[in-house]
Amino acid sequence: MATETFRQTAEMLGTEVPGRDFVPGVQVPTLILVGTVLQLALWGIALAWSLRRLRARRLAFWVPLLMGALAFVVFYALMAQILLSDPEYARVLMGPGA
Repeated sequence: MATETFRQTAEMLGTEVPGRDFVPGVQVPTLILVGTVLQLALWGIALAWSLRRLRARRLAFWVPLLMGALAFVVFYALMAQILLSDPEYARVLMGPGA
């Protein structure tokens, strides 16, 4: 399903479509585990930090926003690593002539 969606998107954008399905590298399960642990850690830190600020009667609304932005960066950095673990997909994602 995801591969078909990727192919349709590539065709709509007029970019090259990989000749085969995505083949994840050997480090992908480790990257997924690291990503999951980091996301849970960020959630826990945001919760603890927010509660601590609320108990001190200080503004805390920005803490989840900050952690959400950080989680966004972590997610997309790890996703890029996963997608680039397949040389064929990496070549296509880097654009023509790569």
